[in-house]
Amino acid sequence: MFNNQNIQRTCKGRIYPLIANSDTTYPYIVYKKTDIQSVISKDGLYQDNVSFTVTVVDQNYNTGCEIAQYVREALTVSRMNFMDGQKLEDCRMVSIDEQFSDNVYVQTLIFECRISL
Repeated sequence: MFNNQNIQRTCKGRIYPLIANSDTTYPYIVYKKTDIQSVISKDGLYQDNVSFTVTVVDQNYNTGCEIAQYVREALTVSRMNFMDGQKLEDCRMVSIDEQFSDNVYVQTLIFECRISL
């Protein structure tokens, strides 16, 4: 998401964990983990199943939907290796919720992924 040119072009780096700054301008993105379930075998911990949300907030409905699509495309991957040896496997969007609140459009995308440790 941070390296996606379309997201950077439209959000101009306004991507925040948990909560946006109070003086943030639109559009912006907020992401957060919502659940982690560890998978343990006789050999120990080997995988985390992670759920997280990415919320796109904008004053324009169509632009917000466009950014949400960019987010979906950026995060829907089958495999990705991290520098610490962990592997992201099968990240996919499982749901989306739309709202209109405080005169802005809110698109909340819900993702699930597996991380091999």
